[in-house]
Amino acid sequence: MFRNKFQIGFLAACAVLILTLAGCSDDESTPTAPQGPQAEQCTITQSIKEVGQFFDFSTGETTEALSPISSWDVAFQNKAMGGLGIALNFGRGGQALNTGRTDFDAVSIADTTGKTFVLDAPWTDPSAVAIDDWFDMAQMGKIESRKHVYILALKEGTGIAYTKFQMLGYADSKYTFQFASLPDGATTTGEAAMGGDTHWLYYSFATSALASFEPSADGWDLYFGPVVAPMGTMLIAIGRILPNVESGVRIATAEDVALDALTVVDWAGGVEDVYVLKDWYKYDHDAKAYTYPLKSFLATTAEGLYAGFQILSYQSAGKSGYPTFVYKYDMQ
Repeated sequence: MFRNKFQIGFLAACAVLILTLAGCSDDESTPTAPQGPQAEQCTITQSIKEVGQFFDFSTGETTEALSPISSWDVAFQNKAMGGLGIALNFGRGGQALNTGRTDFDAVSIADTTGKTFVLDAPWTDPSAVAIDDWFDMAQMGKIESRKHVYILALKEGTGIAYTKFQMLGYADSKYTFQFASLPDGATTTGEAAMGGDTHWLYYSFATSALASFEPSADGWDLYFGPVVAPMGTMLIAIGRILPNVESGVRIATAEDVALDALTVVDWAGGVEDVYVLKDWYKYDHDAKAYTYPLKSFLATTAEGLYAGFQILSYQSAGKSGYPTFVYKYDMQ
């Protein structure tokens, strides 16, 4: 593109002015301090009460959970990632009753009468899982199932679906199990072969197949998703934030601190194994309004760096479940 004479003359005058100002500057003036990471803003585009989303501080990108909340029932942990845990779908209020029995065929819907189910409650305690201690290790490296039969209860539409479930074993990086819907479903044998770099495999009883749900193990820092929490005698779906604890993400809560005032020096010592973030918003049932306490969070990321973030809102277009937050990555 050609410039006319006026443009060329104007640019030349600007250059002379800049050189003149530079020549008049004080050589002993304090240099401009290097700027730290700038705050970026992100809004979750789908309701986290329905579909989970994974956020990566290093890319600033959000990956939608590839499976909706209704498409899986039970998840199996990758032993290579640190354990042989079994989790129920916490977004559907997963609960389990350990019958203490090993005869799978003898367990029926009648075994639920008057019994107390255990609720998977990761928002209060990461060890509070409904299916626990399902195996013994009599010999180093040899895992044997206790063959206990569990009755699982998960929200299904407006009701509860009951399924009896028994772990058969784990060998060669593969879980084997059997299940049947209650009261009179046929028995199905299932398996979940671990591999790759995911933390968990998600299995659907309805389809007898694995569901794609989690991105690569180190490809995210925060998970925004649905959790069912007890409220009185009911279970309600709410939005929670789960750090990627298996990849080293830890959280410190800075009360009464805005993101711009958050410093690594002041808060890194408070980083701990927080499993689920809560109380980042409050809801006034009488006023039907949300408020957001002044607080920020400092996280160690999957890459071992620091990131800070602050929740600004939980609503979009008047609907809840759409968090907006600001964050800074690679804080020093």
